[in-house]
Amino acid sequence: NNLVDRIFVTRDDGNSQPDAGDTEIASATSFTLDGNGRISLALVEDATTQIAAFFSNQYFIGLDLAADASSQVPGAFRIVVHTEDSGTARDLLNSIPLSLTGFRNIESNVIAPGGNPNDINLDGNVNSVDIQLVINRVLGISIVPFDARADVDSSGAVNSVDIQLTINTVLGL
Repeated sequence: NNLVDRIFVTRDDGNSQPDAGDTEIASATSFTLDGNGRISLALVEDATTQIAAFFSNQYFIGLDLAADASSQVPGAFRIVVHTEDSGTARDLLNSIPLSLTGFRNIESNVIAPGGNPNDINLDGNVNSVDIQLVINRVLGISIVPFDARADVDSSGAVNSVDIQLTINTVLGL
């Protein structure tokens, strides 16, 4: 079974929010993982992917989850965009090769369809174990493979706010 029915990439319409006004530039409904657990989605070179000199575009990656995704095992995954260390491009008018550098890989939090974001270890319960995992992460102790899940509020940092949110969930607040 697949957790994901469709993966797609859209170009932002300028409001910095994924929404219906964005332009879909690539999608796939049939895909398999390579030997490294990756899915490649090629972007076609056309007007939707071209960027004028000195300008930038924002893109979003989206997923349509399978209807039964929340009941599947494993019921969690993460998205990592591998941009590699550099890329290539060309000037549209003169076909001059351009070098793209400085890109970094982007990694999402663990996505658990229908799950509780405070369930750090994805065992189906939010309890003292989850609180301890967040505390460990705040202290700089890796909790692989759940490091990203410890950022409960998705702020980009694991801190006391994430601990408090997890405690509040355990207490039913």
